[in-house]
Amino acid sequence: MRWSDFADAVALFVTKQDQINKLLNKNYPTVAESIGDMKVLGANTLVEASSNLFRRSKEGVISERFLTLETLVSTLLAFEATDLRDIVYAVLSLAKDTPYPNTKTALASPMLEHTAPEEPDIRIVPNYKKSLMGVCADFIDYCVAKSECLDFICRHWAPVRHIIPPFHMVDTKLEMPTWVTSIEGSAFGRPEAALQGRRGGDSLVGVLSRQNQRKYSASGDLKPSIRIVKSSITPVTSPNSQLEKDNAGYET
Repeated sequence: MRWSDFADAVALFVTKQDQINKLLNKNYPTVAESIGDMKVLGANTLVEASSNLFRRSKEGVISERFLTLETLVSTLLAFEATDLRDIVYAVLSLAKDTPYPNTKTALASPMLEHTAPEEPDIRIVPNYKKSLMGVCADFIDYCVAKSECLDFICRHWAPVRHIIPPFHMVDTKLEMPTWVTSIEGSAFGRPEAALQGRRGGDSLVGVLSRQNQRKYSASGDLKPSIRIVKSSITPVTSPNSQLEKDNAGYET
């Protein structure tokens, strides 16, 4: 199946979900209940993201990237990663504010050379010696510095499971700081729970891709001033201790 056909099918299904549910309710009520909100599932998220990520030339070459790293991580909640640090690292090459464009695309597009920073920011450079908490802390520090606001600490995005290579999956007992908010607190919770329906309200700070609709600006033009420091707290030994052995906790 061509991607365009798949994207059209997903868009049509989402658009007509109400009518589809009415038909299913007549003959298969339990099936209709199990479908949930298709807008939050991975297929629709992928189609929407692929449509809004880039501007392409007539030749199909990517000439501009539209979304920031913060926006990508905040909106691609329907997807998981084997290594949870890749929740951030896997989308670096898609963001407009990172120096990690696809090499062929960058060579073919002079515009990308000017929109992306020349030097990588050490806070988001892929480093698998860094703990999950360290990656999250540095990522938040980066987002606050780039956006010049604290909205991101109100968004529920942080992964909650460790998948330890090669085959073992365990729920992490690591307690994140309160300013690293878990995806479990998002409107639909974990990706695998999306079909169960809405669990909570939308973020109070609005949708990142619609910053012209920002709901609050209590501090006016005052810029945030934060400092994230590594504390001396030693984490409790857990099944994830090998992955978290260099983690000593973070505070702000």
